[in-house]
Amino acid sequence: MDTSVCHLAGGLGRPTWTLSRADACWRWLGNRETNPWYPTMRVFGQDRSGDWSGVVVRLRAALTDFVEARGHVS
Repeated sequence: MDTSVCHLAGGLGRPTWTLSRADACWRWLGNRETNPWYPTMRVFGQDRSGDWSGVVVRLRAALTDFVEARGHVS
């Protein structure tokens, strides 16, 4: 979620994944996956308010790709 931890990690240039509500804060620029403030951050935003199912599906796929790319899954 959008907390000080994600801002700290993004500010430090660490790979960061942030979950965001449909009525996202202005800094997420309409729930785009990328933003100019934190180049290493990926934002997973809701399509509809209160519905996290799409976010979880995209997050799971991204995590699977992330792990497979590092050769940790056969």
